Amino acid sequence: MPGLAGDDIYFWSATGRFGADLAGSAVPGGILTCARYGLETRDRLATIRLSEPGAFPVVRQALILSDDAAAWPEGAVARLVCALTWDDGRRVAPMAEAEVLAVLGGFATVGSRPDPRAGARVRVFGPGGYRITARGGPSDSAVVLNAIWVDRLATHQQFRFRSFLMGGGG
Repeated sequence: MPGLAGDDIYFWSATGRFGADLAGSAVPGGILTCARYGLETRDRLATIRLSEPGAFPVVRQALILSDDAAAWPEGAVARLVCALTWDDGRRVAPMAEAEVLAVLGGFATVGSRPDPRAGARVRVFGPGGYRITARGGPSDSAVVLNAIWVDRLATHQQFRFRSFLMGGGG
């Protein structure tokens, strides 16, 4: 990608939709989006404000998170973020909060927090809705699993993760 991503050998972005057709629904069963970028793009982004119009295409395409640079571990050469969203509970059953918490035991910190707009909690999160953040996941010489975010909202459920590729590992 020309511009901010320049010749970043680690830069790519992909999106796909999945789920069986469902009569009367124009919404896909789910959407998977993943994006990776390397040190070259990170360093270029550090020289500009992310609100600049020229930054928007790469910020959107690379799924830039506001704290990527601060979270970047020493020795990492690239950052990968994936988001899996399913919009239709008739095709993919949403996971209950207890189920999600049970699989995040390998993280240094795991917390469930309410929506900061407490008055909108029921409307935004719906019955059984939640937001979970897990940080400090498993790591080795090839990859650091930095964080996982899980939101179950009234309209959909989303899982996101951020990891870093270490020292040129595959």
